[in-house]
Amino acid sequence: MQDIEAVCDMTEPEVLVPVRCPICMRESLAGFRISVIADALESGEIRLYADCHVVSWDAGQRELERIREYLDAMWTANPQEVRREMCDLDSASDEADREIILEGDLELPEVEIAH
Repeated sequence: MQDIEAVCDMTEPEVLVPVRCPICMRESLAGFRISVIADALESGEIRLYADCHVVSWDAGQRELERIREYLDAMWTANPQEVRREMCDLDSASDEADREIILEGDLELPEVEIAH
């Protein structure tokens, strides 16, 4: 029962992405769960929202590309800080997971195959 409660208490990390209101053209950052952004970048579809007006719209290709560029720039500019934030937001990670993430060593070791 305790395991089920732990799963229910987990919070999925949220990322901020740039949006531009189609009514007033004001730029702002909108928060989305990281899984929503991942799905959007894979599928090419996401519903965006502006906080200055009660409006939502389907992102176009240029908006999706802008989100990708923004995240690439943000995550490559300070990867150590991003990894630390992800550890803090991931309540399911244990100390071993945190060490791997913070070190940035996320690649699998090469395995030699005998012929």
